Amino acid sequence: MLIALLLAITQIALFFFAQQNLETVAENSVRKLMTGNAQQANMTQAQFKNAVCADLPRFMKCANLMIDVRTANSFSDANTGAPTITYDSTGKPTNLQFAPGGAGSIVIVKTMYVWDVADGPLGFDISNMSNNKRLLIATSVFKTEQYA
Repeated sequence: MLIALLLAITQIALFFFAQQNLETVAENSVRKLMTGNAQQANMTQAQFKNAVCADLPRFMKCANLMIDVRTANSFSDANTGAPTITYDSTGKPTNLQFAPGGAGSIVIVKTMYVWDVADGPLGFDISNMSNNKRLLIATSVFKTEQYA
């Protein structure tokens, strides 16, 4: 029982470590949208994802990263819930958007990472996706600056 408990604690600690790293990466990357740098550079979704990938720590793979950027009419309209992601036959997400808006827009950025988890002892399981995976989500909601 002690070994099972130690393994479960280790797995939870790794999960929280990965989640905190994702939060830090998301915080740093949304600055490009908040200041209008990404919009003025006409960044595409792929270019923005590559910029975010550059900030990922070495133990996280860019292939597991997904980014969804949407705008809202007001802060109360901002949907911060976990998204339902649909995939095509190759496993690529099909319903992610990249709509960063313009100056003064309210933007919702969901930076998501598919984290591989191992089956824990005695049925311990922290996965929330199929195939022993957990979707980590860092959500940022902000109003873009009035850039020129």
